[in-house]
Amino acid sequence: MTRVLLDINVLLDVILDRRPGVTAATHLWARLEQGHGQGVIPAHGVTTVFYILERAQGAAFARRAVERLLQVFAVAAVTDVVSRDAAGFPDPPLPVVDPAAALGLLLRS
Repeated sequence: MTRVLLDINVLLDVILDRRPGVTAATHLWARLEQGHGQGVIPAHGVTTVFYILERAQGAAFARRAVERLLQVFAVAAVTDVVSRDAAGFPDPPLPVVDPAAALGLLLRS
């Protein structure tokens, strides 16, 4: 099973409906939720997402969103990375792909 770690930006694109990344990120999230791969989020991502969402939408919204994240995604150390910011991962030991490319990989598997 393909295992991918989603960057915080990808998660926030879905949760906050951020353009232009929301479309590919939403399809990727749905595909992972349907069992066509295992989605994981970095441990630091949980608290970072909560903080950003709390500031943007309030504590209740942030709690619901993080609860949903933890229902869908495992919390893990970095293995494979899906990010809109490939430049943020210089010389990675593993491939860094954007959500559209990751979705393509899952559709082929």
